[in-house]
Amino acid sequence: MQKDTENERTRTRERLLDRYVLAIDSGDLEELAATLDAAYEASRDDPEIGHLITEINRAYREEEGLTPLAADAHLVREILHKCVPSAFDTHDHLKRLLTVGDVASRLQAQGHVRPGDDETNRALLGIVVSLPKPLTAPAIKQLASELGAGGSEFYWRTFRDEAITMGIARSHDQAKLAARARRVRRSPRQNKKKQG
Repeated sequence: MQKDTENERTRTRERLLDRYVLAIDSGDLEELAATLDAAYEASRDDPEIGHLITEINRAYREEEGLTPLAADAHLVREILHKCVPSAFDTHDHLKRLLTVGDVASRLQAQGHVRPGDDETNRALLGIVVSLPKPLTAPAIKQLASELGAGGSEFYWRTFRDEAITMGIARSHDQAKLAARARRVRRSPRQNKKKQG
């Protein structure tokens, strides 16, 4: 019974977050307000929703260049597009689950690893174990224990925050791809209607 409740809570959370991202992308302020009201109601049973919405907002601020890190990330993306364009031709990476190694690589690339935790992060780089769901602090602590990984409490808190951010960004990218695919599928039908 408890597992069913947790599954329903997870589905509700994912639906609300998808609605929130789509409302932001479309600029639909009424839908945005309605989604935030629904998220507020759902947060009584699922406090993780508020945290995830905050992470979505932070990701959007970075994407829009409203933080110094976002400006640096944008510059790196531009350089990569010029130097390695083939790296951006496929979206297969969006289909697979995020792994411990993905998060460790991101932390290293962004310089978010403190000197005392660099050995732990290096040890995690090649690990292809999927991240736990949901990404709660206890789940991350258990993951660290199962991997036999050291690292400070600060490191694992940073790891969790980055994993959440990456997961939100990936969900956002998946939603954009799905919306683009829907537009492409609709486009021929709409052209036929106009011609008829």
